[in-house]
Amino acid sequence: MSAPSSLPLLLALVAGGGTSIGAVILLVAIPSPPPVNALSAANASLFGRLQAVSAGVMLALSIGLFVEAETETGITSAVACAVVGFIIMLAIEKLLVHQTETHSHVQKDIEMPLMDDQVPSLPANQNASSFERFLMGLVAADTKSANTLSLVRSSFVTYMGLAIHNLPEGISVALTTASNLKLGVSLCVAILLHNVLEGMVVALPLWYTSRSRARVLILTFINGLMEPLGVVIAWCLGGGNELFTKPGRINKMLCGVSGIMVAIAFGELLPSAVEWIEKGGVVSFTSGGSGGGGVEEGSEGSGAVAANSRSKREVVIRVSAWTLVGVFGGWAVMSLSDFILNGFDL
Repeated sequence: MSAPSSLPLLLALVAGGGTSIGAVILLVAIPSPPPVNALSAANASLFGRLQAVSAGVMLALSIGLFVEAETETGITSAVACAVVGFIIMLAIEKLLVHQTETHSHVQKDIEMPLMDDQVPSLPANQNASSFERFLMGLVAADTKSANTLSLVRSSFVTYMGLAIHNLPEGISVALTTASNLKLGVSLCVAILLHNVLEGMVVALPLWYTSRSRARVLILTFINGLMEPLGVVIAWCLGGGNELFTKPGRINKMLCGVSGIMVAIAFGELLPSAVEWIEKGGVVSFTSGGSGGGGVEEGSEGSGAVAANSRSKREVVIRVSAWTLVGVFGGWAVMSLSDFILNGFDL
């Protein structure tokens, strides 16, 4: 059964709407995040845990995407495409790190502890590149400190990675719906479920940096529009174009996307989780202190070093545990998606 020409676009809009649904869920779950530089230790640790869960979700979805696409492309091509996607995303992240580190070293030097209510807020144009100022303006960041800048950069990388991920999904919806309406509808529902989780991942750093519901909803909605954009691209190039119809071509794109998602998880989300959980003061759980004291001389200094070593291990354990929570959550959603697809498969 073939579909009307406008139906693939409609289904892609519905699938992309899952991103906005995820953003709404996050806004309801975290109704009023504190400013990035006024986070309590508990809130900083909470944000770190949420970033770790986001990384787990990203890893689960990327693995599922790779395994599904690999059956059509073969393991060699799948791995090669995933590696290419991984390297491209790492290069983008490296460029962004260079941009921010080159222009924000003064900010880092004067940044104050999270618990200090008097954290200095630098002027928008001081010690910032034009690209940094653009990102700050895009998310309407309410402070200009190194903490905020780091979070904005992480938000941008995650946002762009998931936007790229949505393009081939939109193309896949277009091709599937054009050949089999029923399967296209089920694929739309499955992608929508995935996008709910991805919308939460995208919205989390945006919400903490901008603290603007309207800004978060608009930006996540734009991210979801990459799905119908994929349909438009398929239309413009022609449904019979070899780019899409050649066996395994779309699946190779999806393998590349899986590599991009892994790079985001390991290059941005997990380091961010470690950073914020550390700022939450893990040392207090091992030494009974607040985690903010300096290293004393002699035996006290050795004790502080040992406590710091224990705290590092605790950070790794906590990040790993919350990442696994995200992996299981992503796996559950993928299992539900597979159930829907299998139930409607013809």
